[in-house]
Formats: sequence, structure tokens, C-alpha cells
Amino acid sequence: MVAAAVVLAGNSLRTLKEWMSPVKRMSRQLEAHEMKLEQTGQRLDRVDADMQVTMRCLLRMMNHEITGNDMEQLREQRDALQDYLSKRRHEG
Repeated sequence: MVAAAVVLAGNSLRTLKEWMSPVKRMSRQLEAHEMKLEQTGQRLDRVDADMQVTMRCLLRMMNHEITGNDMEQLREQRDALQDYLSKRRHEG
């Protein structure tokens, strides 16, 4: 009788372990996907910031070409772009 109870408990534990295995695997996969999603979001944020700086520079250059002035704004934007690129290089 005791032996039957031990066998039954062992079989129950094995069945439970087999049943939980896919759950553990899915949990690990979910964590990996969440990490990749977070990294992708960070990259998109950097691309968005890059695009904003690029568009500001382009607008200043267009204004200068059209009007022939705005030299001070052009210099300020150049300095801002240099600072931005320098910081980006150090960020990695």
C-alpha cells in the first residue's frame, strides 16, 4: 500500500513537471521578447532624436539659401549639431 502511494506520488510529480515545462519555456521566451521590445523602443527614441536634429539643420540651411542671411542661426545650429553628435558618439 505504501509502495503504491509512493509510485502514485512520483507519477503525479512527473506529470506535473511535464505539464509545467512548456509554461517555463514560454515564460523565458516572453522575457526575451520583452527585452528586445524595450531595446527596439530605445533605438526608435534615438532615431527620432536624430531625425529632429537633422530636420532643424535642414530647415536652417534652406532658410539661409532662400534669404541669404540667418548666419547667426546657422552657426548656432552647427554648434548644436556638433554637440549632439559628440554626445551620441560617447553614448555608443
